[in-house]
Amino acid sequence: MNKEWFASWFDSPFYHLLYQNRNDEEAKAFVDHLIEYLAPRQGARMLDIACGKGRFSIYLSEKGYEVVGMDLAPSNIKAAREFENDRLSFYTHDMRDPFRFNHFDYAFNFFTSFGYFDNEEDHLKTLESIYKGLKPGGIFLIDFINSHKAIDQLIEKEQRKVGQTYFHIERKEENGYLHKLISFEHNHKKMQFEERVRAFTKEDFEEMFASCGFNIQAIFGNYQLEAYEADISDRLIIIGKK
Repeated sequence: MNKEWFASWFDSPFYHLLYQNRNDEEAKAFVDHLIEYLAPRQGARMLDIACGKGRFSIYLSEKGYEVVGMDLAPSNIKAAREFENDRLSFYTHDMRDPFRFNHFDYAFNFFTSFGYFDNEEDHLKTLESIYKGLKPGGIFLIDFINSHKAIDQLIEKEQRKVGQTYFHIERKEENGYLHKLISFEHNHKKMQFEERVRAFTKEDFEEMFASCGFNIQAIFGNYQLEAYEADISDRLIIIGKK
């Protein structure tokens, strides 16, 4: 059986090469805004779902919280574990499956790390598993693309040079998904990977959150936590409560 696309791509060194210039300062500023808004107690238990190599988890632990990061890609977790300490731990785990029960005060899903699956059941299963992992009254935050703007401003073809590698990127919207085809050569061999994200809207999330038992507390449109506007917002950030 072939791996699901995200299991292959996110565990590839080329994924990290292509996205190596992600803005860590922006990520830290976002966390700072969240901490100010959410006002968690010191030592609060936090879960970082699809944590990658742990950049959000590490920063949250530095703020004094007890953080668990989980990711499907073993290479990501191996890299993240170099930063483990008494307040920070990492696990290889599929977000569709429950991870502890009634345990966390907060759960975060940052940077469009959702919407990857081929069927709606797996998306709902993921949200249900997150719900189960939170304590009563626990908070879940999802940080997703604003699909409206992403589709309206879709760049169909792009070439990007990173180091000595030329990445050819093609994008399209099809059957409710945003597709990205990434092609390049490595050691004279043609390589190709795919990214595919369900183009969920605010209304889709409202329906899914309600189905899983989450009560929506706030919806924001960027990392400065300004109001969401479908036509212009860069992000769709939703906070739900168990």
